[in-house]
Amino acid sequence: MVSYAPTLASFVIALIISTVIIYVITKVFGEKEGLLTALLAAIVGSVIYALVYYFLGNGMIAAIIAANLIGIIGLVLAAPVLATLRLLSRYITRKLFDLDPWPEPELRTVSRPLKIPWLRLWSRLRTWGRALRQKITSLIT
Repeated sequence: MVSYAPTLASFVIALIISTVIIYVITKVFGEKEGLLTALLAAIVGSVIYALVYYFLGNGMIAAIIAANLIGIIGLVLAAPVLATLRLLSRYITRKLFDLDPWPEPELRTVSRPLKIPWLRLWSRLRTWGRALRQKITSLIT
């Protein structure tokens, strides 16, 4: 069973830190906005980041940033560099916590076959066609 508690805790901590940073910076620049506005800005920023990450993914964001910084060479090199950095960071993190750096993937068992709606429709149409063919052949013979 997957536990979402660490992910939720890290999200709440990041949200609190973002709220404090936004609040302090607005006060430094002399704005009169309150803490609630800073919290709202942090939530909106998190939602926008989540949507961009969901639709574009990590690779696309890295490619856009690299293309803006380096140009076409950065666009070509963004994916392999990102993949290498991901592997290295995962390896280093797992070694620091005395975990196996290359764990075996979990095997999932499927309790029932996947039901796809159009396959069920196709199966029903095929069964109906066979029944119709049998009726027609019985009428002919």
